Amino acid sequence: MHRSETTNHPDRSRLDEVSNADTAWPPINPNNGQTYQNRRIRRISSTRWEIVPTLKAHMIYLYLTLFGLVIFFISLFTGASLLPLLFSFLISLTGLLLIYGESTPIVIDRQAGVVYRDPRLGILPGHKENRHTSHSIDSLRAIQVLREKECLCAGESQHPYFSYELNLVFLDGSRFNLMDHADFTKLNHDARLLARFLRLPLWVDDLSANAGS
Repeated sequence: MHRSETTNHPDRSRLDEVSNADTAWPPINPNNGQTYQNRRIRRISSTRWEIVPTLKAHMIYLYLTLFGLVIFFISLFTGASLLPLLFSFLISLTGLLLIYGESTPIVIDRQAGVVYRDPRLGILPGHKENRHTSHSIDSLRAIQVLREKECLCAGESQHPYFSYELNLVFLDGSRFNLMDHADFTKLNHDARLLARFLRLPLWVDDLSANAGS
């Protein structure tokens, strides 16, 4: 079902104690993958990397904010009722909250030996990944890439597509999602970089491996 690509590591004893057979392979975030690359790796230093939103992700949130503002001012100057004003204000506020909340990076600090995220807005509805999280790098076992089928559905109109998850796998078999989007080439590139950076094996399911061949 999956293949393992090893990386050079001076001490692989803790990784070889267990195989990847007992690791879960269903998606962590089903039906949550974006059709575009919404996250990427940003190198801060030789020992500190971050997972951050892409410019395109910010532009989508900014478009939502500007759309709400345009509707707000049109409603204001045309003497519309309070309801359109309130609705457009809420749209703009949601866009601003998304920009603010989603810009919080996932930090991978090899020198400090920790992977963490301190959310700026942990109460943002529908975004459970914004909750505080902290893990020791010593508890990591591998980097996992897997494919999941998604669907853009509106009524009877359906547009299926595939997205790919990039997950951290821990020694206890638990996982933590870093990104989930449909651009396999860029996600696979980030996965390989991250595996080398953390000196961990890269586990890729067969469907994702075939997508890259």
